[in-house]
Amino acid sequence: MLTILDAFLSARLTRGLGQLESGHVDLARAVSEVGSAHGTVADRASVQEVQLAIAAKPDAVDVGFWRAVLGYAPLADDAGVDPLGHGSTVWLQELGEAKPLRHAMHVDVSVARDHIEGRLAAALAAGGRVVWESEEHWTLADRAGNRVDITAWPDGAIKAPLDPA
Repeated sequence: MLTILDAFLSARLTRGLGQLESGHVDLARAVSEVGSAHGTVADRASVQEVQLAIAAKPDAVDVGFWRAVLGYAPLADDAGVDPLGHGSTVWLQELGEAKPLRHAMHVDVSVARDHIEGRLAAALAAGGRVVWESEEHWTLADRAGNRVDITAWPDGAIKAPLDPA
């Protein structure tokens, strides 16, 4: 994915769970060469990769729920990936029975108004439950209690009818 703004050019390379493949490295070098030829300067300090890990006990790992609510595609058995390459990789970390679930987290997802109903339906079908709702957004939880807010972009959201069944 290529992002071009006034002040910079950014290239994001897709990959699986492992390392970058040699073809990815070659592509990154080619993009850097083109940028250099046009006067850009590489800023390696700005480069990062962010992954979101969601912890749960073995009987409460809900990778299907998180893929559904985020609109992600499968990436290994315990992970999901943004099909457009914009968002962070999400993976589910299975905690041992003896390890306490101590960390709280909260995720916000904003989608186009006409996609709210489908996103909510997919999340509910994948085992999620509504824990709070308003005219503007819905808070859902997976079996482990991890929460996510789904909100329509601020373009006149219409409350979607929910079928909790």
